[in-house]
Amino acid sequence: DLARYRTGWSQPGALTAMLKWYRAALRHRPRYDERRIAKPIRIIWGDRDVALDASLAEAGQARCAQAEVFHLEDATHWL
Repeated sequence: DLARYRTGWSQPGALTAMLKWYRAALRHRPRYDERRIAKPIRIIWGDRDVALDASLAEAGQARCAQAEVFHLEDATHWL
């Protein structure tokens, strides 16, 4: 897996794009309306994620009409 990540990260502009995504996420908080997502959704969550709390998986599920959540105990942020 790491070899594939390294290949992706080494592409021209990849690191800049990744950093800009996180910077934008911090500056521009998303605005959500109260509509529920109608499409079926599968959420796969790594419970050893140090950046995001596992409760966010269920919070996302609550915004969906049809969703299932799978927690992977030994997975991290980088599933």
